[in-house]
Amino acid sequence: MNRKILILLTFIIFTHSAVSLSQTTTTQTLIPVGDTWKYLKGEEVVDPAWNALDFNDSTWLEGPTGIGYGDNDDATVLSDMKGNYLTVYARKEFSVEDVDNLQNMVLNIRYDDGFIAYINGQEVARGSMPAGVANYLTLAIPHEAGRVETYDLSEYASLLREGSNVFAVEGHNWSLTGSSDFSMIPELNITREAADRGTPLGQTPPNFTVAFIGDQGLRGKYIGNGRGGAKDVLQLIKDEGAEMVIHSGDFAYGKDDNPKNPDLWDAQITSVLGADFPYFINIGNHDIQMWPGYKKKFEQRLDLVSDELCVGDLGVKSYCYYKGLFFILSGVGTPNMGGFINQSKDARFCEGENPHEACISQEEHIAYIKEQLERDKSIWRVCAWHKNQREMQVGGKQSEVDWGAYEACREGGAMIVTGHEHSYSRTKTLSNFENLTVDDSVHPVINGVPGNPDHLVIKPGASFSVVSGIPGLDLRNQNRCLPYNYPYGGDEGCNYIWGSIYSRNQGEFPGAFFVTYYVDGDPKKARGYFKNINNEIVDSFKIYVGEKGEDSGPNNSVSIDLRLQEGSDDAEQAVNGRFFSINSTDLELTNDGVAQRVGLQWEDVPIPQGAVITKAYIEFVSKDNSSEPTTNVQFRGHAIDNAPTFVERNINSRWSERTSDNSKVRWNDLPAWTKDQKYQTPDISGIVQEIVGRPGWTNGNSMVIFLYGGSGLRRAWSRNGGGAERAPLLHIEYSDLPEVSECPWSEDHSHYCRDCGPCAEGVGDCDFHSECQSGLECHQNVGAKYGKRTGLDVCEAP
Repeated sequence: MNRKILILLTFIIFTHSAVSLSQTTTTQTLIPVGDTWKYLKGEEVVDPAWNALDFNDSTWLEGPTGIGYGDNDDATVLSDMKGNYLTVYARKEFSVEDVDNLQNMVLNIRYDDGFIAYINGQEVARGSMPAGVANYLTLAIPHEAGRVETYDLSEYASLLREGSNVFAVEGHNWSLTGSSDFSMIPELNITREAADRGTPLGQTPPNFTVAFIGDQGLRGKYIGNGRGGAKDVLQLIKDEGAEMVIHSGDFAYGKDDNPKNPDLWDAQITSVLGADFPYFINIGNHDIQMWPGYKKKFEQRLDLVSDELCVGDLGVKSYCYYKGLFFILSGVGTPNMGGFINQSKDARFCEGENPHEACISQEEHIAYIKEQLERDKSIWRVCAWHKNQREMQVGGKQSEVDWGAYEACREGGAMIVTGHEHSYSRTKTLSNFENLTVDDSVHPVINGVPGNPDHLVIKPGASFSVVSGIPGLDLRNQNRCLPYNYPYGGDEGCNYIWGSIYSRNQGEFPGAFFVTYYVDGDPKKARGYFKNINNEIVDSFKIYVGEKGEDSGPNNSVSIDLRLQEGSDDAEQAVNGRFFSINSTDLELTNDGVAQRVGLQWEDVPIPQGAVITKAYIEFVSKDNSSEPTTNVQFRGHAIDNAPTFVERNINSRWSERTSDNSKVRWNDLPAWTKDQKYQTPDISGIVQEIVGRPGWTNGNSMVIFLYGGSGLRRAWSRNGGGAERAPLLHIEYSDLPEVSECPWSEDHSHYCRDCGPCAEGVGDCDFHSECQSGLECHQNVGAKYGKRTGLDVCEAP
């Protein structure tokens, strides 16, 4: 058995929310490589107290590390070990100061075949050893020595004493005569928080972009012009400026041009991203056979990455920190690595004389996930594994991951990213995964459908899940939660949980899911999006981190999307009054042979009276290709508390009977439009603010916005012609008014009447009539009349 046994022992004391050890900590080496240890050949029963601090080891042998045979790299050679003894016991005393400030502890160890480690006589870790008490004749379970494996020993930090301590390790071989080598080369470090922490603990750098993929394969199927394969998606990741990748399983498929070859897989990544690119993986069902090879390549890549910290059995039962992001890499649901719900399927892998070391039940995985999330304090946290629950994908996959894994991540405030199904799908914020419960505080229910699909919140008890399984192999059909467009069905097992779906039914281009953390200057805000290799952004949404019990988003921010619901919700009228229609299949902006006006009505708008509108726009979908130059449009709102619907041949529907508000927005020099592409207007928050600021406005009222003439022509789909998925959409972002017990600003503050009003006569600064007391209106630039600055807007009688 030509394998080297290398035991590298590293204690790292760090704050669990640390993001970059070089930025946040200092490290002291307590036991360097080559230091002298006391050791004993395991030829007979050893004193049970051998691993205690006060044990007398004066008769033991001693020598520098490494200690072993057969590798030609051991300073202390055990030439008599093979055929004579299986076990070596080793002890090393060390000293620690200021132990009260040591919060967490990590053990890094490379071993072959098995080990048990102790601090001051108490067991703290073991690997590839059977359960129970071991003795000098106990055989280890065969284990390939690879990259250093890391064990979180934080719960044992209290074992350390001020001053002298002892670290003890017993190393076991798998065979008395069949093993050709053995060695132990330990190194012991402690790491403390540095005085200059740099980036705050648990916080990513600004605009830190991560790519999430799964089911990539080698090369992949092409879609024309030699494009569409795995390397094209890797190039997309590079072009997007992503700084790391999490690949959730299935690296190749063992057929056609997808051989299961770790060398080819790693070379493909290196050819585009480079050998030292931070590329993190967890196992998929197609990776089991070649997992030792994939894992070794993973370890070799990590050796070239600075500031990463990965703990546990890499890619199977492990967690990592990189640049402030905390993520769990799990094999839950994967055969013989993570267990089926039907455990009998694992019997052929996990029983017999030499069971696989990673035969882990789903219960163990779930407990591990819970434990790590309970202890971590990072702002952003991710759970990554390969397989799914049936209800957490939209294709043909069945349930192979216990709901407990999903619920553990939700309760721990971590987003979930999986693969397995070859499509892209993303849920809304869920307050219960197993019951498919959408959090209606984040997604207000509109016409029976939880809305606001592009505003997500993560906090303890609420999260969302993503399947990203089309990075270059193929796309599969959407089989569940029809129709193929939002809101993706309310049938059983769907419950309108999906915010976005992209499968073969919606497109043909592979791509990747990206999250950019710490955007807009806010470390608790992120932007998620799916982009394909045709540079189309298929899905885009915002993510906010909130603490337990807080409302969604910063400053109680809420985002809603409303599409026209009925054919009568849009109407056209010629400026000369010769026609009026609510049945058109398109909306001409703004000339249909003659100049015309367009009216759009949104019913049941869930915005409270007086809410502060921070952003608003209308999104149109183009009916055809149009490049006519010099197209200009103007927007105004209907000055009424609750706008009535449009009715054919009813004079009250006509524009002449509808008074416009004062606020207006121009949309000039429209670009050329391409059929079925989406186009957003400039910000119209002032128009919406004027409507919801009216004294008679209440949550659930209807509002109308008019499009007036200008010049040129662009054709958009109407509700009648385009259906629900292509009808004009109104996007609004707002926040509730803050509760202010007394006004902290002078009257010259730009939002004095909004935040501290309604204002009395002669008081400003106001913006809308609704910010004045009853019977008063907001008049512009009249401050001088009341001894204020000339440009102040003041409340006064009409």
